[in-house]
Amino acid sequence: MNGKENLIDAIAQMEGALAAALEAANAYGTPEQIEAILRLIIKKEIILELLLDEALSLE
Repeated sequence: MNGKENLIDAIAQMEGALAAALEAANAYGTPEQIEAILRLIIKKEIILELLLDEALSLE
């Protein structure tokens, strides 16, 4: 795998982990815990968008 493929694989794994965390918080957590997970997911989206833009500009 090259660097771009590694980055995409890492992002996919992170997406899966955050989806599982959201499912668990939704099933067993308080509204505050659900909100905290959603905030992390939103932050991740912003950071990954910037990271992907940088990675694509390096090609």
